[in-house]
Formats: sequence, structure tokens, C-alpha cells
Amino acid sequence: LSLIGFTSDVLLTLDPEIKNMKDLNGKSVVISNVSATSAKAVGFKKTFELGGVKPKYEYLGMKSMVASLRDGLVDVVHGGVNVLGPGKFAPSPYLRELFATKKVYPVSLNKKDVLEMKKETGHPGAVVTFPPKAIDQYQSGPVVALGKCMTWGANKDMPDKVVEEILRIY
Repeated sequence: LSLIGFTSDVLLTLDPEIKNMKDLNGKSVVISNVSATSAKAVGFKKTFELGGVKPKYEYLGMKSMVASLRDGLVDVVHGGVNVLGPGKFAPSPYLRELFATKKVYPVSLNKKDVLEMKKETGHPGAVVTFPPKAIDQYQSGPVVALGKCMTWGANKDMPDKVVEEILRIY
């Protein structure tokens, strides 16, 4: 039995003046490395729409996205923040160099708009709130993000009762 990837998609910027979703109007935002139809992109775009926010969207691969933020070519990107343990978080590996070399500021979504987005779309993501300083030292307040739910995997030969008991205990 294994836990396969849990992460939260957090909006990140190098601009300390961009603190929340409302500050994204007119800003260049990379919300997906896949397409405008991915669950991640739909989740962010619908949340922005419900909040009355109109950013300029761009779609780049992971390395290009991070390099574009680092070099000041875009204002905001989404980035994965992984759970390491109770109250312990770290940026996904593709973000570590950025966090090590730049002041990175998380940007909070509006929780009400995320909950409304989930209700309207049936989006599977979770609403995650990181307490101050949980993501990095420059995070001055709580940050609401879009979490990706956990996926469990088990060998098909493992009896259902064993899997259910392990998950019940977890």
C-alpha cells in the first residue's frame, strides 16, 4: 500500500505587493503547465472568475514557468507545496532553487471563492490553509491554496479488508 503524492497548488510571486487573489487583476499568471482544461487550471480560473479577478493567463512547462518568474517575465506562478509531516511543509523539488535564491511570497486565494468553485464545478481539490511562515519565512499571514487530494495505491492481490484496516488506522 502506498500514498501517491499529496501537494497543494499555491500561487507564488517575487512581488511583495501581491498578497492575495484581488491583487492579480491584470497580472501575468501561469496557472498550469498543461492546458486551460486541466483540473488545476479550471480550479484557479473559476475561482478567479467568482472573485471578479481578471489576470492574463500563460501556459508554460515547469522549468520555463519557474525561470520566467525568476527572471521577472511573469508576475505569479502556481507551485506545489508538499506536506512533510504534521505542520511541516516544503516547496516541490522543481521550486527549491527558486526559494533558495529569491524572496518568494505566497499569494492567498479567497476561501469563499474556492468553496463556491468546488460547489459549482465538482472540483476534487481540497481547500488548504497554510498558517503564517508555514511555506517560507516571507509568508506573513495565512495562505489559502488548492490542495490535490491523496491517492492511495495497493497491489491488486492485497485483500480489501487489509487495505480498509490500514486506511482506517491512518
